[in-house]
Amino acid sequence: MSQESATFNMPVIGALAEQWGRINANISEIVRQTSQDDLDLPVPPRGWPIWAVVAHTMAGRVYWLCGVLKQPGAELTPFDEETVTEGLGWEDHLDIPRSRDDLIRAIDSTWQVVAGWLQRWSPDMLKETYPREGQSGTQWHTNPSIFTRLLNHEGYEMGQVAMTLGTRGREVIDIWRDVVGEAPTSAKS
Repeated sequence: MSQESATFNMPVIGALAEQWGRINANISEIVRQTSQDDLDLPVPPRGWPIWAVVAHTMAGRVYWLCGVLKQPGAELTPFDEETVTEGLGWEDHLDIPRSRDDLIRAIDSTWQVVAGWLQRWSPDMLKETYPREGQSGTQWHTNPSIFTRLLNHEGYEMGQVAMTLGTRGREVIDIWRDVVGEAPTSAKS
C-alpha cells in the first residue's frame, strides 16, 4: 500500500499520514545514500551506531502499533516476536551489525504497518484506550497518543543522527525536506 493509493476514513488523518509518509520516504532515501562506514558511526549520548538508532526508531513502530495497539502487520517486518512483545530490537543486539539493505527493509515494511493503521482510523478509534505495563504500573494509551509518540520519537532520533553526521562533515539528514507545502499565492508577492 503506497501513500498515494491509501484512502483514509478521516481527511485530517489522511493529510497527516501523507506528511508522515514523506518523512518516511526521506528517511529511506537518506539511508540509501549513507555509506556503511557512516552507518557504523556512534551517535551520542548512547553511543549506538547510526544503524542501531535507525533500527530502534523503526522497531518502535512495530512495538507500539503491533505490540501495544494490537495492529496487524508485524510479520511483514524484519523484526521478531521479541520486538513486538518486549520492545527489544536490533539495537539490543549490537554484536549483529545491520546493513543498509536491512535498514531499508525495516523502514519500508514498518511504514506499511503505520499506513495500514492510519487507514483504519475512525472517529471512535480516537477514544479507545490500550493498556501497557510500565515500570510504574499500568499506563493507558490512545491512538492519538501513540501517533504523537511515534512522530516525536522519529524526529528526535533522526535529529541525533543528523547531528552525528553533521559534526563529522557529512551531509545532514533533513527528514522535513519536501514535507512543507508551497506558500499561498498571497505570500509569494
